[in-house]
Amino acid sequence: MGSAPPTTAAETPEPLSQDKINEYTKIGEQGMAVSAWRSQILKDSERVIGKFSDLYLNINKANKELQALAGPILEELDHARLQHETFQQMFDCSVKDL
Repeated sequence: MGSAPPTTAAETPEPLSQDKINEYTKIGEQGMAVSAWRSQILKDSERVIGKFSDLYLNINKANKELQALAGPILEELDHARLQHETFQQMFDCSVKDL
């Protein structure tokens, strides 16, 4: 068995300078900060979407309740309108007879 071929200078990576290490460390810290910021934005977005969903459901519920309340009121108003029209016709006929 032979030994491994000798490495050349081009194949051997140069050791990183302290400046490069500091630069890469700073980039890594910034990347982690961006990742944490993105994660917080996603959590906040999910919370806001949940709030809007709850609000939408509450509005629909309130709308149905208002429709249920409005139905009888509208019927009463329609009945009153019919009574008024009938009374108006009777009054008009009575005035004509005078």
